[in-house]
Amino acid sequence: MSRLRVGVLVSGRGSNLQALVEAAKNPLYPARVVVVCANRPCAALEIAKKARISAEVFRIVDFQDRKSRDLAIARRLRLHGVELVVCAGYDAILDRAFCTVHVVTDNVDGGPVLGQRRVEVRADDTTETLRARIQAEEHQLLPAVVKQLAGQPLPLTV
Repeated sequence: MSRLRVGVLVSGRGSNLQALVEAAKNPLYPARVVVVCANRPCAALEIAKKARISAEVFRIVDFQDRKSRDLAIARRLRLHGVELVVCAGYDAILDRAFCTVHVVTDNVDGGPVLGQRRVEVRADDTTETLRARIQAEEHQLLPAVVKQLAGQPLPLTV
C-alpha cells in the first residue's frame, strides 16, 4: 500500500504531531509523516527526532522576508515528496506564495471545515481542564481527517 506523504508545520509542544506519528505506526494507516518544519525551536522537533523524522527550523530572522521563508519551507517539503501539508499548531500566517496542497485560505482559520467535534464547557472548567478535553478530541480527529484525505485524489478541492 502506498502511503500519503505528509509534511507537518509546527510551532509548539507537538501534541498533534504526536497523534499523527502514533496513527502512522499502524501499517494500515494510509499516511505517514516524512518531514516536520517549524518556525522556531520547539518541543515538537523532539517528537520528530524521536520518531526519526527529518525536521528543520525556519526562523523568520534567517530570511529576507516571510515570503522567502515560506518558499524555503515549500522547497523542503517538495524535496521530501510531500503530498499533503498539515498545520499542526503552526502559529504563523503562510505567505500566498507558499506552494503546496493544503486547505488554508487567505483568512486565518477561515478555510473550509474538514472535521469537527463538540466539547462540553462545564461550569467548573478551568482553562487547563477545557484545553485538555479539546486536545483529546483534536488528537483523535486530526489523524481521522488525514486518513480521510489520504483516500482522496489530490490536489484537493473543497
